[in-house]
Amino acid sequence: YYNAVPTSSNEQFATDIKFCPPKYPFNLCYYNVKPELSIQGTKTLQQLLAANYIIDFDNGTFIEVADKTYRFKLHLGFETDTLEWDGKLLNQGAQLSISENDIQKIIPQFLGSQEQIPPNYSAIKINGVRASDLTHRGKEVTLSPRKIRIDSLVCNGMVLPTENETGKSFAVFEMECRCSKGTYIRSLGRDLAKALGTFGCVSEIRRISIGNISVDSAVSPENISESSLIPVNEILPYPTFNLKDEQVRALRDGKWIFYESKQELSAGENLCFAANEHGEVQALCSLESKKMRPKFFIGQDHA
Repeated sequence: YYNAVPTSSNEQFATDIKFCPPKYPFNLCYYNVKPELSIQGTKTLQQLLAANYIIDFDNGTFIEVADKTYRFKLHLGFETDTLEWDGKLLNQGAQLSISENDIQKIIPQFLGSQEQIPPNYSAIKINGVRASDLTHRGKEVTLSPRKIRIDSLVCNGMVLPTENETGKSFAVFEMECRCSKGTYIRSLGRDLAKALGTFGCVSEIRRISIGNISVDSAVSPENISESSLIPVNEILPYPTFNLKDEQVRALRDGKWIFYESKQELSAGENLCFAANEHGEVQALCSLESKKMRPKFFIGQDHA
């Protein structure tokens, strides 16, 4: 894995990933995402999202299993169809006087486990079709609430609005949120505004960490070297179990193996890393009822 700072150009992204060392199957990249950029079916629908992703360059897929921290601007006073500042204007609210202190008062009600209604412009599928595609076609979309968790929510103070607003904001605040996988920052902005008695949307969503990997420790793509690489089991917070060679081979053949662990796994996830006798991580697995099952492979196949 490596942690890289954003490219200077969105168009450069495809070029940058070609320089990833092929013998290292997983890499952590930080980059600016093009609208609808897709790698084997994984998309972002937030048009100007700056984000760090854990990427499997053997299979070309994103791995997003850890908690994330986002920084974003909350625009109060109007709402758009995309819940972003430059979407089609749906509602313009009246001028209100809302201070940082007002936001601090409502933050506690957004902490902890809760249900959140995702944006209509999202990759969630309805009868096999993405909600965003249905919305683009003018179809009515109704999404069910989804369970999420917000661990921290901080207001960093008032800031200037992002240019090209389609509505008129009467106040803009910089926010920072650490949350579970599946949390939509656009929906959070909408709900924060509603709790304040107005409409809202967001801009400049920036993912600043995944798990314990922060953009503060990132290096620029041109400076990436073998010394920048981070072991996979230091990226994701799951225990590592060293297995015998025959057990590793069974997992790589897609079979489950019997394994009794004395180490407690994360509640609700039951995920762990399977390593060979040399401590080299080979797969991410689920471990439940003493059965270890492979979810995807990480190490090179030397068979």
